Amino acid sequence: MDVTPEPPVNGSPAHRAPAEVLQEIFLRHPGYIAAEDPYFAHKSHKCVEGVECGPVCWAAVANVCQQWRAAALDCPALWSRLEVSISPEWMAELLHRSGNAQLQVSARLMADNVGHADSFELVLTQLSRICYLEICSAQFLRRTTVKLLAGPAPLLRTLVLDELFAAPGDRFLLVPAGGDTDILCCPALLHRDRTPRLFYLEIRRNLQDGITFNGPCSASLRCLKVSGNMMEGPLRMYSLLSLLRATPSLESLEVECAPITPSIPPLLGIHVDLPRLQLLVVTADADECALLLSCLRIPALVSLRLTARRTQTYYPLLLPLIADTLTRLPAPTILSVAGFGANPAAPGPLCLTGIQRGARVSLMTFNIVLCDCANHADAVRDALQHVELAQVHTLSVIGVRLTRRDWYAIAWPLDGVALLVVTGLYASALLPALLRVKRHVPPPDNPNALPRGMLRAPPSVAPPDSESSDDAQEAGPVRWGRLVLPNLQDLWLAESCMSRKEEYDAGVPGAWGSALCTALRQRARVAGGGLGLVNLLRTFNTNKALLAALQDALGSKGRVRTAGLSRKDGITEPLTCETPDWANYMPRSGEL
Repeated sequence: MDVTPEPPVNGSPAHRAPAEVLQEIFLRHPGYIAAEDPYFAHKSHKCVEGVECGPVCWAAVANVCQQWRAAALDCPALWSRLEVSISPEWMAELLHRSGNAQLQVSARLMADNVGHADSFELVLTQLSRICYLEICSAQFLRRTTVKLLAGPAPLLRTLVLDELFAAPGDRFLLVPAGGDTDILCCPALLHRDRTPRLFYLEIRRNLQDGITFNGPCSASLRCLKVSGNMMEGPLRMYSLLSLLRATPSLESLEVECAPITPSIPPLLGIHVDLPRLQLLVVTADADECALLLSCLRIPALVSLRLTARRTQTYYPLLLPLIADTLTRLPAPTILSVAGFGANPAAPGPLCLTGIQRGARVSLMTFNIVLCDCANHADAVRDALQHVELAQVHTLSVIGVRLTRRDWYAIAWPLDGVALLVVTGLYASALLPALLRVKRHVPPPDNPNALPRGMLRAPPSVAPPDSESSDDAQEAGPVRWGRLVLPNLQDLWLAESCMSRKEEYDAGVPGAWGSALCTALRQRARVAGGGLGLVNLLRTFNTNKALLAALQDALGSKGRVRTAGLSRKDGITEPLTCETPDWANYMPRSGEL
């Protein structure tokens, strides 16, 4: 295994470096740093470009020269990260080199490799100094291994169990000896005083009712992640809630359930108090998401990440619970609405994201994904109806097709938005209408000092977006109006088609571009309504005539910026595309 190292070259910097410095350098080996990942086991990586590394690749530093070898062998931490995919002989050597250092162990035990099981049993003789343990097995462990796992692990802080259960109803790792049902691989580590410092527990692929807590880890556990196939139907939720009831100190909970046969869950009548929980991540069918939200009492929650399948079926059950949960979260400063699916009449994914951006860190307060939502605008309105939106300064709309009423539902409460980011053809189709439409509001307290975005709106029988509605001075009582997004300063357009291909080739702004310019000029005439920047990011069919028209609409105080243009033969060129279905992206009759 070892290669006899060459003596160091006299006078080289490596020869003059103290052993402590060399050890610090060794501990920064790319392979050793990669192993800091809690899921480092069996992940391929390349410390040197083009060279695939194997397990414990950093051990090569001990074979460079005698001085490096001496420094490496005198550094127990360098040998403390063990991947059980090596021979028992090499594992024994690594355990010897690790001295009394805490161990991080990852074991993947398969039926076709008995040697790995031998190496794992050797590692488990040092269970008392293991602080990280990951076990993946598709077979029953041997009785010897199970007994070793039942010993005390006073330093264990992270436990990952992957595929440790057989078919539903079978208790994996049960040792039928003397009826001692406490000798179970994972429950044994969770019972009595075996793991008093357990901080993180992850159960992948299978969860059965054999997982329970009755030791100090019930109070020490802070993070719990359960993923994959669990018991079918409501039974798995019963099992999960029973598990949660025994862990009141949880601060992070992640649940991912595989799809089940559609069924309306019963009312469990179970309430689980998690007073310290700050992060909740749920991926499941919408009925199970609703059931979990209804059962949990989580007053300290600051971040919710929920992905719901079969949303359309269980929409009335889920959305009120989402809305109620969002009201307890920190107010977002960035709001994103993303919808996908070309057919507005068919259900499609909807993603709502709220981010609270601070001076030093940013917090994702919520990320709600509804996998099949029939009406995106209604879902946005239902989910955010009671959320505090006064602090939102950035609004991002991606992909979703909206009517003017939909736009109002999203944008009208967002008075503080200074940056609007619109991505995609569908999302941008109604943008000119949004920017120029005025809504009737109560008169201001002081008509002589108009607030930002306020204006006099004389009555008119013309369509609300027509020139006569906005600008004509007609007789009649004065009405007061306000711009949508009255504090808007910057507009970013991304992945949008600015004109038809024939309009681009003719060198004219085009119908949509002209409507946008009209809206910008009208905003500029309203108190504080002018924009300072229009940023075009990878927009298609953007010719010089349109850019000039946009700049003219903004005036001397605004500017147009372009980015993401293609390069051909070293020359920057606009992005172009054919738009045979342009009419499908434009507002239909009655939507303006």
